[in-house]
Amino acid sequence: MQTVAISFVSTLFTGAVATDGSTCNYTPFSPEAEQAFLDECGVDYEITACEPAYQDELEKAISTELYSQCNCVYYDIDMAFNYKSNTDCWIMRPRENGGRCWTHAWKTYYTSGSLEENLNNICGTGATTAPPPGDDGCTNDPDGLLAAFPTTCAAILDLTGGCDMGMIGRFLAALFGDHVTPLTLCPGFCDESCPDEEEDTHTFVCQDDPRGMLANLYQTDCEAMLRDLNGCEDPHGIVPLAFPNETPQTICPESCHPDCQ
Repeated sequence: MQTVAISFVSTLFTGAVATDGSTCNYTPFSPEAEQAFLDECGVDYEITACEPAYQDELEKAISTELYSQCNCVYYDIDMAFNYKSNTDCWIMRPRENGGRCWTHAWKTYYTSGSLEENLNNICGTGATTAPPPGDDGCTNDPDGLLAAFPTTCAAILDLTGGCDMGMIGRFLAALFGDHVTPLTLCPGFCDESCPDEEEDTHTFVCQDDPRGMLANLYQTDCEAMLRDLNGCEDPHGIVPLAFPNETPQTICPESCHPDCQ
């Protein structure tokens, strides 16, 4: 088997970035900025902070495009907002508490260094240095093994049927050796002591392949898959064979789910 070269890059935040946003040049919020966010993300979210005191910060974060994955937007180096579908509002999640946006499913904008870079572009004096993102032992793919393919824990677990040793255990052992197990590779999903990420990972949005399952595992997209299936009905059950417990409607909601039509 060809050896897969793994490169794990740990992002160190050494630049100066504002902590309170008081000297930052945020883009003014407007109906146009709101619509641009909704169009880009393919969603119909309410732009409402769960705590009204943070409404201004939420609007500035969205209008200044301080995000990459649409479930989390960032106001500054200490404050992020995570969309809560069950309450239809955005909850403020401080960095000091960790969790979603900082160490879990939707952390990429922070851990990649994009937050630091973009805050440096809009912020003046009154800055500080942020520490590197913490690891509470619940970070999925902590060494970037899956990212090197590229794929994700969500996609692999969907493909192999979950965290129980079996198909996924043999798959991981063949790729990385017996020391890599679902628990060590994907603790955010497989360690019962870790916060549940199910809600964030499967948040419903009207966007095709929102979890990157087709793009990451098969380097394809919904248009090609649906063309091969002759539409969204999948009469022969091809999709569940490739992705257990999935349907064309869950993988390609924009094209197939009735709520998106």
